[in-house]
Amino acid sequence: MRIAFAVAALLITASTAAAEDCAPVPPPVVDLALERFYEDSAGSIVEPTRLEEHKANTAPLVAFVGEVTRLADRAHMQRSSPRGTIACALTWIRGWAAGGAYLGKMDGKQAEAQRKWDLAGIALAYLKLKRHASDEDRAVINPWLIKIADAPRAFR
Repeated sequence: MRIAFAVAALLITASTAAAEDCAPVPPPVVDLALERFYEDSAGSIVEPTRLEEHKANTAPLVAFVGEVTRLADRAHMQRSSPRGTIACALTWIRGWAAGGAYLGKMDGKQAEAQRKWDLAGIALAYLKLKRHASDEDRAVINPWLIKIADAPRAFR
């Protein structure tokens, strides 16, 4: 009896700790303006000032995709059911989906490219988590991913 109680207490503590470790969802990036950071038309010479501006402008995107990917990979690789990790990753994706991330004005080819690259990372992370997603999660996330995938067609 004591062992069962101890195991149950440990599981509850681990689950609570995992849920508490989930950082708040960062504000979604809806509009994106990015300039090329190359000096030449061939894209072979980087202009350092533009590159630094690019890094600063994409930092929230890189952080978001990186965290969602890290959480999805961690959830996918753990043998036990990492409910806290899964819930956190889905909360982040759903938060950006509900906020219409990437669906605003994309100013320039570099912004369009960034949106496509980020979609790939987010979609792969979501594929690892989708079987755990609630109907409510899917109702928000699935149409959002489709909208992001379709958006570049209007850009042509």
